[in-house]
Amino acid sequence: MTRKSNLLLLIFLLSLLNGTAQELSFRTVSVENGLSNNFVKTIFRDKASFIWIGTLEGLDRYDGAEIKSYSKKKSGIKEAVNAICESANGDFWLGTETGLYQFDKKKETYNKVKLDKEDVKVLVLLALADKLYIGTNNGMYICNVKSLSIKHLVTGKNTAENLISGIIQGAGKEIWVSTSDGLLRLSGNDAVSGKFRLNAPNSEGYNAFTGLTKVGAVIYLGTKSKGVVCFNMQTSVFYPYGEIGNNLILNISSDDKNMVFAGTDGGGLKIIRLKEKKVETISHDVDDPSSISSNSVYSFLYDNKKIFWIGTFSAGLSYNVNSAGKFKNFLLSKKFYSQNKSIRSFCFAPNGDKFLGTRDGFLAVHGNSIESFKAEQTSFKFLRANIILAIYPLNDKLLLGTYGGGACLFDKASKRFSDFIANEDFQKGCIYGFSGDSRQNIWIATLNGVFCYNSGSKKLDHYTGANSGLINSEVFSVKVDSKQRIWAGTVSGVCFRDPKTGTFSIKSFPAKFVNKFKTTFIYEDKAGNIWLCTEKGGLFKLDAQLKNFVNYTIANGLPDNSVCAVVEDNSGDYWISTLKGFCRLSGKTGIFQNLYLSDGLPGLAFNPAACYKSATGELWWGNEKGLIYFHPDSIADKKEQPTVRITGFFLSGKEVEVGNGSPLLQAIETTSEIELPHRQNSIGFKFVALNYANPANNQYACMLEGYDHEWKQLENRNQVYYDKLPAGTYVFKVKLMNSSDTQSSIGQMRVVIKPYFFMRPSFIGFIILVLGIGVWQLRLFRKRKKKKNQDAVENSKVLPEEPHEKYKGSKITEDEGLLIKNALIGYIETQKPYLNAELKMADLSQQIGYSAHDISQVLNQYLNQSFSDFINAYRVEEVKRRMSDDIYSRYTLTAIALQSGFNSKTSFFRVFKKVTGKTPADYFKDLRAQ
Repeated sequence: MTRKSNLLLLIFLLSLLNGTAQELSFRTVSVENGLSNNFVKTIFRDKASFIWIGTLEGLDRYDGAEIKSYSKKKSGIKEAVNAICESANGDFWLGTETGLYQFDKKKETYNKVKLDKEDVKVLVLLALADKLYIGTNNGMYICNVKSLSIKHLVTGKNTAENLISGIIQGAGKEIWVSTSDGLLRLSGNDAVSGKFRLNAPNSEGYNAFTGLTKVGAVIYLGTKSKGVVCFNMQTSVFYPYGEIGNNLILNISSDDKNMVFAGTDGGGLKIIRLKEKKVETISHDVDDPSSISSNSVYSFLYDNKKIFWIGTFSAGLSYNVNSAGKFKNFLLSKKFYSQNKSIRSFCFAPNGDKFLGTRDGFLAVHGNSIESFKAEQTSFKFLRANIILAIYPLNDKLLLGTYGGGACLFDKASKRFSDFIANEDFQKGCIYGFSGDSRQNIWIATLNGVFCYNSGSKKLDHYTGANSGLINSEVFSVKVDSKQRIWAGTVSGVCFRDPKTGTFSIKSFPAKFVNKFKTTFIYEDKAGNIWLCTEKGGLFKLDAQLKNFVNYTIANGLPDNSVCAVVEDNSGDYWISTLKGFCRLSGKTGIFQNLYLSDGLPGLAFNPAACYKSATGELWWGNEKGLIYFHPDSIADKKEQPTVRITGFFLSGKEVEVGNGSPLLQAIETTSEIELPHRQNSIGFKFVALNYANPANNQYACMLEGYDHEWKQLENRNQVYYDKLPAGTYVFKVKLMNSSDTQSSIGQMRVVIKPYFFMRPSFIGFIILVLGIGVWQLRLFRKRKKKKNQDAVENSKVLPEEPHEKYKGSKITEDEGLLIKNALIGYIETQKPYLNAELKMADLSQQIGYSAHDISQVLNQYLNQSFSDFINAYRVEEVKRRMSDDIYSRYTLTAIALQSGFNSKTSFFRVFKKVTGKTPADYFKDLRAQ
C-alpha cells in the first residue's frame, strides 16, 4: 500500500468529536424587517462597517437598526446578487445572475460591465490590487478596475471545469481556484499553471468543489456530497478532512488562524477548530428563539469584529448579538440550562452543590442531577411560595426566604422542608435577606421590620420603627459589617444599629447624605467602605468612618439608577449590576465601563442582592435570563467605540432620496454639506452607531451648532428634527454616549439655509415701498375678510350657544372665536407644524397672530379638545397616511411615528390606540388585509 493510500485510510478512520458551539444568541433580519428576499446568497462588510446583503431579489444594506433596500429603487437591481466585493480604490462590485455590475455607493447607481457577448452568471469575486477576479459559470474573467478591460480565461474543457465556485490568493502572486471538477492554480501572469484532482479509489464526488479557503499551507475545500477535503499546497496532496456531521457543504471560509467555517445544507454551520481537532455546530432550535433561523446555511461571513453572519435559504440573515467566551450561563450537562430562568438567589455548598432560588421554585443541583421543588407540590407543604428571595446556610440545612410564604428550612441530605419559626411573619410574610454576626445571631430583613434569631438559644427578637429607631419597617436588605454594626436597608433609606447603644440610628451619616431611596443591597468592601444599592437613587459609597460619601448615577456612567448589587474583585475593581445593564467601576481611575449584550450578557435585567465571588475569583450573578458567571480577567477594557454614521436626512418629515433635483446629490453617508433654500428649513437627521449587537442600548447625544447651546440627550432615539430654522449656517453633530470612559466618533454634517433675498442696499428703498403698499392692502383685505367671515358666522352652527364655563368672563366673541379657529386649522393643515415633536402652544401663537390664551379657549370651548389631543390627532392621521404609502414600506412603525411628530414609541402607541381604538400593529395588519 502506498504512502498516499495509508494517509487516506488513516484520515477516513479518524472522526472528530462533534459538539455544540459556545453559547451565542442570534438576532434575525428578514423580509419583515425590510430585506428584499429571505434567500441570502452573499454577505459583505465594507470599509465603513456597513453590512451588504446579496439576496435572490437584489441588494440590501444593514446598519444594525434598519435595512436599506437598493432593489426597491427605480434604478435598482432586482435579480439575484451572488457576490460582493470592494477593490482597493473603493469601487464596489456586484456579481449577479446576468453579469458584473460596478455600483457607485455615492450616487447609488449601477454600471454594467460587459464580460462576453452573452450574459454570464457571476458566482464569486476577488479584488487584488488593480485586478478583479471574476468566477462565473463560463470560466474566469479578469478585469482591470482602472480601464475596465476584460480578459477571459477558459479554465477547462467541460462545463464542470468552467464553473468557478471559489477564488483565493495563495503564496505570493499565486491564485487558487475551485471548480465543480477540480482545483486550479494560476501563476503570476494569470495563466493556469496547475490542475489538481483527487484520484483515489471511491473518489467520485470529491472533486465537485463548492468553495475553498486556506489556513497556513493547507487549502480546505467544500464538496457537494463528501464533506471537507484538504489540499497541501507544498506537497500537492489531497486528503479528506474527516467526519464533520454533514457532507453537503454550500460554502467554506476561515479566520486564517485556527477556525474553518462550513455552511451546510440542513446541518447548520460547522466550526472546525484545527488545533483542538474538534467540530462545533451552530444550528436552528425550534424551542430557542435566539438560535439561527435555519440550518440551510447558503452564505457566511466571520467579520473583523468576530461576528457570525449567517445567510439562509429561506429564513433571512442571522447574526450573533453577543461574544462567546466572556460571560457564561450555568450549564448542567443536557438536563438543565439556566438560560431564561429568573435567578433571584443562590447558594453554593463546599462540596460543589448549587442551590438556586428562582421566581418559579427552588432548584437543587448535585453533580449531573437536578431536582425542582415548587409550592404546589403537596409533599413540600412547608415551601409556601415559589419566589425564593434569599438562601442562607444554617448548619446542615438551608434557610430559605420567600415572597409571601415566609421562611422555611431545607435539609440538604433528606431533601425535605420544615418550618423555621411557627409565627405569621415566618409563614406568610416576605423575607428578603439574612446576615450573620459573631454571636450566632441571624439578622433577617422582612416587610415587618428586622428580626434577630439566635441559632444557639433559639431566641427571637423583633425590631420595628416603634421600638428600635428603625426608620421604616419595610426592610429589603440587612448586613452585619466588620464592626458588627447591623445595617438595614428600608423602603425609605438606610440606618444601622450600633452594638453599643442597641438602637438603629441615622445620626452618624455625613452632611448632605441623601437618605431617601429604597435600599435593596448593602455591601462592605476590603477597605471597610459601605456600598448601598438603591432603587432609582444610584449607588452610594460611604467610607469606613462614615465621614464622606460618593453617589454614582447615570451621569457618572452607571447604565441605570436602579442598582441591584455590587462586588469587589481581587484586583480592586467593582462590578455593578442594575435593572438595565451591567458595568465595571475601576478602583484606580473611577471610570465606568458598561457591558452589553454584544459583550456576551444573556440579558440586561439583573436581580437585587443576587451576587457571589468564588474562592477562585469568579463572579456569579442572578439575571432574569439565567445564572451567569465569568472571571474578571476575561473582560478586557474597551478601547474601541463603534463608528457613528448619519444615515438619513429629512425635509418636513420626509426622508430625502439621492437624485437630480434633490438637495442630496450623493448618498448621505458621503455628504459633508447640504445647501437649502429658505423655505426648506424644517430638517431632520437619522443616524446609527455601527455596533450591530443591540441598537436599543445605544444612547445618543446631538448638537446643531448655531442653534443648540449644548449637547442634547436623545436616550435611544436615533432620529432628531428641527423645525423652521432661521437662515444661516449650521453644523449637526451626533455621538454615542454609552459610557463615560470612552467617546465614539462624532458624525457631523454642515447645513446651509439660504435667506430669501441678498440684503443689498439698493433693495432697501424698494422693500420699504413694497411693505408700505402691502400693509395698506393687508388692511383692506382684512376688512373684506372680516365682513365675509361675519356673514359666515351668521350661518354657522358650529359654535355652541353658551360659552364654556371656564371662559364665561372672557372678552373673546363668537366671531373672533371662529376667526381664530379657521386661522388655526388653516395653518395646521397647510404648514404641518405637528411634524415637529417639540411644537408648543407659543409656536402656534407666534405664527397665526393670536395669543396662546385665545387659542386655548377656542380649542377647549369650540373644538372640545386640549392642545395635546388636537395636535396628536393630526399626527395619527399623518401616520395612517404614511402606512398606506408604499414609499414608507421599508420603515418600521416607530420610525414612521417619529417622522410624524411623536417623540417616543410609548406616547405613539398610547395616542394611536386612543384615537383609532386599535394598536398600530393591528391597524397596519387590517390595512394590508384590505
